[in-house]
Amino acid sequence: MDIFWEAASPGSIGNVANDVEKVSHTVESQNAEIKQINRRIDRLSLACQAMWELLRDATDFEEKDIFAKMQEVDLRDGVADGKMTPQTRECPSCKRQSNARRNICIYCGSALPADAKPAFS
Repeated sequence: MDIFWEAASPGSIGNVANDVEKVSHTVESQNAEIKQINRRIDRLSLACQAMWELLRDATDFEEKDIFAKMQEVDLRDGVADGKMTPQTRECPSCKRQSNARRNICIYCGSALPADAKPAFS
């Protein structure tokens, strides 16, 4: 019987209430972040559609050309997974991999070779 009283004691109830409040705050924060991500995805989708329409109207490109290029870009990392893996290049000094967008190795500060194609994103 004492075990039930301890579980229902005011201190335990207060701790549970605090835990519930923390979880509730975390859920609210995660929901706000999800909404922000969804807004960014919507904005990027809109930008992609607008760019596609500009390109289509100014050239002979068709949707099949876009899909072929998407597949080519997807396969650059050797895996057809529907996403772009960041391109890297090896530092000639320390032999570590760095993002292809960088001109200088973040590990040793040496200049990175310019022969690799920089990643778009």
